[in-house]
Amino acid sequence: MTSREAQIRQPASSFALLVALSGPLAAGCSPPIDEADEANEYRVASPGLETLHEVPFDPAELQQQIDVPIDVAALAESETITLLFDTTDQWTPFSVETEDGQTIATSENYIEFEEGEGEDGSAHFLTRVEFDPHVGSHLIVRTDGAPDVLEGRVMLCDEMVTQRGNAGPSSLRAAIADVRDNGAVCFDPVSFADPGMGPVELHAHISTTKSLTITGTSPVPPEVTANGASRILSLSGATTIRRLVLRDGNEAYGGGLIYTNGGLKLESVILRGGVANQGGAIFSEAAPLQLIDTLVEDNQAWEDGGGIFTASPTSMVNSTLAYNAAGHSGGGLHTELYNATLSSTTVHHNTAHNGGGVTSYGAEFRLNGGSLVYSNTAFMGGGLDLDAGLATIDGASVFANVAVDVHLPYEWQSSWGVGGGILTRGPLVIVGGSTEVGMPNAVSGNTAAAGGGIAIMQSGEVWVRNDSAIEGNTAAVYGGGVLVHGSLTLEDDATVDGNHADSDGGGTHGDGTILVQDQASLANNTAGRDGGGVYNLGTVTLSGPNVLVTNNMAATTIGTGAGGGINTVCSGLLTYFVVGGYATGNSPDDVYAQPCI
Repeated sequence: MTSREAQIRQPASSFALLVALSGPLAAGCSPPIDEADEANEYRVASPGLETLHEVPFDPAELQQQIDVPIDVAALAESETITLLFDTTDQWTPFSVETEDGQTIATSENYIEFEEGEGEDGSAHFLTRVEFDPHVGSHLIVRTDGAPDVLEGRVMLCDEMVTQRGNAGPSSLRAAIADVRDNGAVCFDPVSFADPGMGPVELHAHISTTKSLTITGTSPVPPEVTANGASRILSLSGATTIRRLVLRDGNEAYGGGLIYTNGGLKLESVILRGGVANQGGAIFSEAAPLQLIDTLVEDNQAWEDGGGIFTASPTSMVNSTLAYNAAGHSGGGLHTELYNATLSSTTVHHNTAHNGGGVTSYGAEFRLNGGSLVYSNTAFMGGGLDLDAGLATIDGASVFANVAVDVHLPYEWQSSWGVGGGILTRGPLVIVGGSTEVGMPNAVSGNTAAAGGGIAIMQSGEVWVRNDSAIEGNTAAVYGGGVLVHGSLTLEDDATVDGNHADSDGGGTHGDGTILVQDQASLANNTAGRDGGGVYNLGTVTLSGPNVLVTNNMAATTIGTGAGGGINTVCSGLLTYFVVGGYATGNSPDDVYAQPCI
């Protein structure tokens, strides 16, 4: 017997562990609470566990009596169900009672995972109960408190997966086929306690139209693989997946691991090794897609969405897209038609033709606080490729991305190697960069042939606000900080600082419109030829006495063209409304009006 097997607490009751459950789901509701109960500060979950399938508890709640209701009407055709209570640091006994206080079942110690075996590095103790739910109209799962427990959760399981085969009794395929609509499929923590026993291996994908939850109940997430034979799941109902690893799927069309059109929520899931034409890991359409604490890595799409292709409302929280690749657009994520929001999410080391990290076409896109987009590579838009809908960067950073130039160095108009950090054809508002200590500001340290930090194409409009900085970016040819074919507005205390172009326009370059106002500045930028701060073929307006263009440098000497601060060329228009100086300390000069040739 192995040390882990010795930790398994075998059931003391005569209940069978594996039970089939079916039947339609009725609406859940909470049990009545009398005045005496109201005096106790315990938690009652609503809707009930038959609908939620899992209820988490924080330490403060675990110090109190906890009641979780179950609506028996939802389980009308069920014979037996399994409940698991997963807590850290100690066993937590619980009971199942009727609403009048009659105890119908009590839990037993089931399995212990030693400290360090779970993802959170803590010891886990799982207690279990099986019971017949056909008593009264409501049941209550009750614990009288666990004051020394750090965290816990109670889980309802309609079907338990104990076998790793493609099909057959107690397999994942059978459990999904047998589960009630809006039911829960759980991986048995005893059967999947040892990762060395291998993954669930599928020979073909599993398809369902049911709404359901699929849960890995062990702190060590079970693995499911298709070994490259097919995708893993085709889902048409609203589905939640928790604490699983899905890997090595293959699909000729969309979704190498998962296809969904009914709504999908992933929590603490790893998606790895999927291959498809679109959406290497996930292809989602129509219904919402939500990722929480989820890793999407090492997936590939021949066309769009190396990690994820989504034509549905999308949100990612505290998740990661890494090392994915797409042949066309969106190395990590391709989103279109519906809004997408990334919060506290990291996008790194993805590759594509357009949008190495993310492409967003035709709808709003938000990169919110704590999000980082770095070390992605593409031909256009190394980090982000944005088109049409309003995009917002608020408390996030785009840095160290690369737009690769595969043409001759001066063919910057060929659409190659453009927009190292961001390429945008629509409106973009940069509210602020990351506030985390040691993290770079909004757009920093990116590289391209043209538009090292940002490339604003003809229809693009960019506003840089507050103390956001476009800094330390590099262009092999033009526009170290920003390539401006559309419009750029710098306002508040925004800066374009410390950027470099080997040719013209260390800070900005282009034939579009630039407005600098409030206390905004262009400083410390350098150019190998003309326009250390600005190389202007369009219109530049400096509005206000506190605007500053300073300490920029152009390498060309006076008399042959320069403009250390601003070089306005031929048809370019420079307008300024200032009181006092606005351009000072630039080298070899502050402003140079280059004649037409």
